[in-house]
Amino acid sequence: MGRRVWILACDSNKPIGGVLQLYRLAEILNSLDYQSSIVVNTDNFTPSWFSSSVSSISYDRLRSLPLHSSSDLLIIP
Repeated sequence: MGRRVWILACDSNKPIGGVLQLYRLAEILNSLDYQSSIVVNTDNFTPSWFSSSVSSISYDRLRSLPLHSSSDLLIIP
């Protein structure tokens, strides 16, 4: 199993300091062959004020996944 990185962020359709940087971090991690996703309140949330190809997952869906301490990393900004 590859290394998975989960980054907590908020659902916001207006610019909030730091949110864009979290998405950029996820994009960089994905380019380095990590599996990185943004964790938000709503399933399939996509910000409207910038474009990103990073996948998102809801808090509820993340809680239902089996997480492993050896392969999963949760980033809480």
